[in-house]
Amino acid sequence: MPPRIDYRRCTGAGTCVSVCPANVFDFIDGKGVVMRPADCTECEECVRACLKYAVTLEHSRTGKPRVLVMYDSVSGRTATLAKAIAEGVRQAECSVAVLEASGEAIPEVLLADAVLLGSPSQFENVSEAIKGLLESLRIIALANRPAGGFGTFGWELKGEDGIITRKLGDARLATFDRELWVKDDEVEARRDDAVAFGRSFGEWVKGQLSGAGPA
Repeated sequence: MPPRIDYRRCTGAGTCVSVCPANVFDFIDGKGVVMRPADCTECEECVRACLKYAVTLEHSRTGKPRVLVMYDSVSGRTATLAKAIAEGVRQAECSVAVLEASGEAIPEVLLADAVLLGSPSQFENVSEAIKGLLESLRIIALANRPAGGFGTFGWELKGEDGIITRKLGDARLATFDRELWVKDDEVEARRDDAVAFGRSFGEWVKGQLSGAGPA
């Protein structure tokens, strides 16, 4: 499907016009405009090039759903949990990418059909990197995109579980009905739980994208 431009965010830099190999855009009245949508090859260059994250691209539903598992990790445990969850998502016949959270990774969020965000517990909250990403998602046009959360903690949870889902809901994304939080020293022992969580998320995503509701 052709790209869409959020003109509330577009500043008229014209990068979408200059990078498009199929000449889908024209520069009109100081803005990039999609003029030849049928020529779009879904190469994704316009999404990656826009520094204001104003361009989104909904892929044609011909392949596996594209799920992004993005995490922040201090001790490596959240990264380990993310990889186990990704394995479960893959078992649900979804395409999966696993990335560490950063501002540079936001185009990957825009290109994904669904997103899972993971964080270590920090001072009864999620990490600063995940906070920043959640704030970015609040102002980017991702309404109804399937999303969910997971995390790791040291001694006990004090309200961290649920923060990611609430923030995703505030950003108008469609949210999974639960989060998975695992104690730091139990990440390896609960690997099967993480895989099962990822598989359930993947099945739910397929239901959401097909319009069938909860899977």
